[in-house]
Amino acid sequence: MVDKKWVIKDSEIETFQLDDLKFVFQQVEKRLQDTLDTNNLITNRINLLLTLLMGLIITLAGYGFKKIIEEPENIGVLTYMCFVSASYYLIIVYLLYRDLFPHKYAVPGEIATKLIDQYFLEKNESIRIKYLYGLQIDTYQFRIDNNKAINESKWKRYESSLLLIFISPILLGVVCILLTI
Repeated sequence: MVDKKWVIKDSEIETFQLDDLKFVFQQVEKRLQDTLDTNNLITNRINLLLTLLMGLIITLAGYGFKKIIEEPENIGVLTYMCFVSASYYLIIVYLLYRDLFPHKYAVPGEIATKLIDQYFLEKNESIRIKYLYGLQIDTYQFRIDNNKAINESKWKRYESSLLLIFISPILLGVVCILLTI
């Protein structure tokens, strides 16, 4: 998660025009929504990959068990390779496992008790809205940073999993050669 929080200082807020703050707020709101859209994209790709991997694991394991049940005295390299491959792909599923569950994503919007605060009520009415925009800009920036960190972590696991899948024929080929020696 994000440790450092960027904050607009009170003295800076008063120097902005209201339209400037509105513009900045609209931009950070769009950026926050983009982090949520990116999360959906990553999650959909991971779900598709997990679905394909689970189908492959079930097929490989099913074929291996079928061979063991039908011909227990004639278990060959192919049967072993089915279990080695299924185990290898199961490791990849394990890498992606935590992305099956929701993360603490920060979403747009704010609860009323945070917006209607004694601090803001004490401000001059003419600049109160500036302070509210400033609060939201600060809050959204923190949320953007938080969501971005989660997305980067998920992307890394997804990319690592794809790499492991792409090199699997080479690795499993080497295992097959070693089993036949």
